[in-house]
Amino acid sequence: MKKFSLISLALGIVLLGLMVGCEDKPPLLQPIPETQFDTAYVQITPSFSGFNQPKDILIGNDQLLYVADSANNRIVMMNRAGQILSQRTVLGPVSVAQDSRLDLIVGGLVVAPNRRDTAGAVFRYHLVAVNHRLDSARVDTIWKEFEKPARRFPGVTIFGDNSYLVVRSGPDNASFVDPDGRVLQFASNDNFITPVASLTTRAGTGITDIFKPTAIASFP
Repeated sequence: MKKFSLISLALGIVLLGLMVGCEDKPPLLQPIPETQFDTAYVQITPSFSGFNQPKDILIGNDQLLYVADSANNRIVMMNRAGQILSQRTVLGPVSVAQDSRLDLIVGGLVVAPNRRDTAGAVFRYHLVAVNHRLDSARVDTIWKEFEKPARRFPGVTIFGDNSYLVVRSGPDNASFVDPDGRVLQFASNDNFITPVASLTTRAGTGITDIFKPTAIASFP
């Protein structure tokens, strides 16, 4: 009798579990409809004005804004309210980055030896030594290519050890040995190391294909 009761109790528990498991499950949550609007933004009031074809903007490690104001031939330093704190003349700036020493690395132009043409160049601006005055900072020319004057340097990205990569672009990518479209690697002391070999200059769609690069970024 005791054995029969235990079996009955076990069967009752199994049947109860089956009944509970067979109950209707709650409906799945309905998907949230996609928004019908483009990405929203907040208009700055008053607008930051006075620029002419700016090519790059940076929020620096010093929490200041830097604008490569290309057609006005200048780099502009501003606070977040848009007040211009300092500026510096440089021909056709197209890129700006800042390392952990608060130096600026800028891609721009230099005048060629014939005094008529320009060529792409990369500069370093030493800000700390002059109390962060861009207009009086010492400028070092890191890299220039007079033999290929159509080349430009539209992107710079800096790593945690202050080494950095510079994007180079231009119209001539036919050369297998030295095409215009490359990513150049520099040490923290501005010594040129090498083009990044893993990136292939060709008009492909692979992750390592580059042809006419326009920017570059790294992540912490």
